[in-house]
Amino acid sequence: MVQVLRRAILLIGLGVTSQKCQAQKVFTTDATWKSGIKVCVVDQAYKAHLVVYNVDYNWQAKGNKGLWKTVEYSWQADHTIIFVEHSWQADLNIHYCRNQYQAGWRDDRLKYLLN
Repeated sequence: MVQVLRRAILLIGLGVTSQKCQAQKVFTTDATWKSGIKVCVVDQAYKAHLVVYNVDYNWQAKGNKGLWKTVEYSWQADHTIIFVEHSWQADLNIHYCRNQYQAGWRDDRLKYLLN
């Protein structure tokens, strides 16, 4: 019983910690009927509101800086991302970059979408 309580407290503590640092863990889907942020992937960085770099580990996803970790299940994610085909359908246009230092916001006015 004590061991179960310790685990519960640890999990709650980890949950609170992860919420405070606002890591950008995202769950992606193409089901447009789900609620979430509609995103279009554009082919050039200058067309994007946000340039995204996919990190390998959860701890590498830092704040609202374009460093994303894609998770397997929706309950693990801070945000649900719905991919759409056209930029006029999207709330946010993103471009995937090859290097971590290239990631970041190009249009700060839409930063609130991922806060």
